[in-house]
Amino acid sequence: MALICAISGIVPENPVLSRTGYVFEKHLIENYIRDSASCPVSGEPLTIDDITPINVNKLTKPRSISATSIPGILSMLQSEWDALALETFNLRTHVEAVRNQLSHCLYQHDAATRVISRLIKQRDKALQEVELLQKQLSNSTLIDNEPGLDDDAIDRIGCLAADLMAQRKKRSHEKFISANTIKKWTNTRQFRTHSSTQPGILCISLDKFHYDPFIPTKNSYVYTGGNDGIVVYFDLEQEKSISKLLGHTKPVNCVDSHQQQSICISGSDDKTIRIWKGDDESGEFKTIYLVRKHKSSITSVNIHPIQDFFASSGKDKCCAIHDIDSGLTIQSIGDLSNDINKVEFHPDGLILAGADDEGFIVIWDLRSRKFKEPIKAHDAKCTSIAFSENGYYLASCGHDYTVALWDLRKSASFQKLELKTQPSKIVFDYSGNYLSVATNEEVQVYNFASKANATLVATMHGHSDIVTDITFGPGAGYLLSTCLDKTMRLWE
Repeated sequence: MALICAISGIVPENPVLSRTGYVFEKHLIENYIRDSASCPVSGEPLTIDDITPINVNKLTKPRSISATSIPGILSMLQSEWDALALETFNLRTHVEAVRNQLSHCLYQHDAATRVISRLIKQRDKALQEVELLQKQLSNSTLIDNEPGLDDDAIDRIGCLAADLMAQRKKRSHEKFISANTIKKWTNTRQFRTHSSTQPGILCISLDKFHYDPFIPTKNSYVYTGGNDGIVVYFDLEQEKSISKLLGHTKPVNCVDSHQQQSICISGSDDKTIRIWKGDDESGEFKTIYLVRKHKSSITSVNIHPIQDFFASSGKDKCCAIHDIDSGLTIQSIGDLSNDINKVEFHPDGLILAGADDEGFIVIWDLRSRKFKEPIKAHDAKCTSIAFSENGYYLASCGHDYTVALWDLRKSASFQKLELKTQPSKIVFDYSGNYLSVATNEEVQVYNFASKANATLVATMHGHSDIVTDITFGPGAGYLLSTCLDKTMRLWE
């Protein structure tokens, strides 16, 4: 009986006997013991000392009888080929299994990386919120009071008003677009700047820091706020979003921009106002202050012409004035009878006007710090107001399907425009010659051909839902409108 190696299956040249009772080729079992320290057959612990050499006569292995003829050689080669094919198949099967395991590991690694990235973003956001709260706590006084507008601020507002009135008299509007050009306006472009899962763009503001409002140009940037709780900073020329301002947890209802710094202010249904500061190099924005003055949804924000503070209104029957540099509330304008839907400072900055739910326009004098007699403007909810840049006119719109035009010098309405659908927003251009009105699915533009008469110039169709906000471009070169149909449209 020939000795057969339990590992190789052939007659060993240097046979050894293991403690477990198996015969092996000496160098094969030694290598195996060094690697695993166990018997390859039984799995029992085994060392080099546990193997004993076997003395046998050296025999020359005879050639197989089947290999002495050509058919035998072919049969042997066929058997070897079959064994090689079987080994190759097994190897491929093993490689496929390893590949599947590797793919699973790679997918698992990618998923883990994404989770880690999301957690890092959430951590950074939480740290930013904590930093904001710490900054506000360090800037706040021990006594919960509001300093109000001091005499120095009132003096600066008065000086600014005098300067603005003087500038207004010298200002030329020759570069502004003519009414005949506006008649030919069509929808040339439309943009989808916000999420389609929570459709609707609710507000818009031109970036006043990067352009001159009196010189027509298409190289403009805009801020938009949407139902998805995001403020988007958008490049109209490149037709792409530069930055997404993340922080609000509910729809963003209003947005306004600073004229002297890359600052944006937004208000949301989450009852907060965020002051965003932009980096001119990267284009990214971060929240520098979080204002939690209101107890309900924020309906509007508007920056004062002096650019040091801004006003806000909410569905809590309250308006407030806040400092931009500190994020603190300077003065609350409470004890109002109704919710305020829109607030706006006069171009000279001396008064603040608000549109309320009962159709009144309330006016607060900054110098006297008192309310003036409210104006009954509409028989239903007053949704929006807008001051003309000429400083004399005020426009308002309401759910009574009308737009009322007011002469501030006489505190009287000189014209009322009857509409077929409810208006949602109104806005003057920077020359004061044009007034745009946003309604259910259309945008209208009126021209003040004479000082006391506004005539319809153009009615633009294209939106498929309620138009939520509108704004003129520099020099009235174009008009932008936002809508609940997920689009921002450019009319020119």
